[in-house]
Amino acid sequence: IDNLPKKGNLMALVFKNNYIYPDKKRDEKVAKDLIRNIDSTVKFFKKYNIPVILIEPVCNLKDMPPFRGIDDEKYKDFILKYAETIKSLDKEKIKKFYQHRQNIKEYDNNATILYLDAKVKEILNQDDYRESYIKAKDMDIIPFRIRSTIIEKLREYANKKSHFNLYYLNLFEEIISESKEFLFGNEIFLDHLHFNNDGHIFLTYLLLKKLDKIYSFGEKNLEKIKYLLFSKEINKQIFWTPLSEVLAFLKLNSLFSKQPYSDMIIKYNFSFGKNVVEKNELYKEQKLKDFFNKEYFSLEPIVLELIDYYREKKDMEKVIMYANFFKEILPAYHLPYYVQSKILEELDDLKLSEKGLIIAYNLSGNHYYY
Repeated sequence: IDNLPKKGNLMALVFKNNYIYPDKKRDEKVAKDLIRNIDSTVKFFKKYNIPVILIEPVCNLKDMPPFRGIDDEKYKDFILKYAETIKSLDKEKIKKFYQHRQNIKEYDNNATILYLDAKVKEILNQDDYRESYIKAKDMDIIPFRIRSTIIEKLREYANKKSHFNLYYLNLFEEIISESKEFLFGNEIFLDHLHFNNDGHIFLTYLLLKKLDKIYSFGEKNLEKIKYLLFSKEINKQIFWTPLSEVLAFLKLNSLFSKQPYSDMIIKYNFSFGKNVVEKNELYKEQKLKDFFNKEYFSLEPIVLELIDYYREKKDMEKVIMYANFFKEILPAYHLPYYVQSKILEELDDLKLSEKGLIIAYNLSGNHYYY
């Protein structure tokens, strides 16, 4: 979390301008190695009668174009013209362009063009648009999203092991079944595969349903948890704040400015970022906005800035909220406990203030300051 945004990122380090072309035999070998590791874990826990839940990987299909298609540069002009036609939302114009594209078979192996085909099929309400998004993802030669061959092998493995201690959560099918929609886009994702807040809530609910099959929570308890999740009451319990969104936005914005995101011909539509800038309450205050626009900053000064900002406005509810957030994010660091202790002292809760001060003293290595 500290020093956001960072100069480098793991994706760029892993990528290093290497392209991995579609190869079913290689994907099957990757799947075999992955399953061997999973199976050793399952067998280990089986000895102690401990159930293991294997969650199927899913990713952003609708709103995440491929990082790179075969011969993207060669087809760049066509791709940009195709994307512009789709953007017009003129169905007749789109249909005509799509029919023209179908006559050029050399485009059939290019992931970016296949992705645009899927977009057209969705706009024109064609039944196979979902499969087309999946095919485009599988043809991506920078495969940060898992290929279908590996998922198929995971499903085969899970079916063979279903009578043991392994419980498989077919996340793809469960999301469709529960939502009745094809939600594999920015509705539940922040980027190519990481969930946004709504996605995490949805995943938690589906995971709880799987846990219910193992431990039998009971329908009433499951309904209570469902309300806690979908009413967003859970966000209070996990200390989710407007700053949580801002930090995610800044980190992702930095990520998108670097490879492989920066090289994409069709750029990712970062709707979450746009929403943060336009609607997040912290971005409505110029003083705070200027602070966020600094090239580098760490978590500690921004939280302290927010606490001081709301203290000046005499909004103690927000002061307490960000003090709690600070403590929950850095539970082994002394400063959040000291900050919280001083706030509690202001509120005349001297007993809790003293407790916080003692924790801060212990965590600081008995620093003389405390």
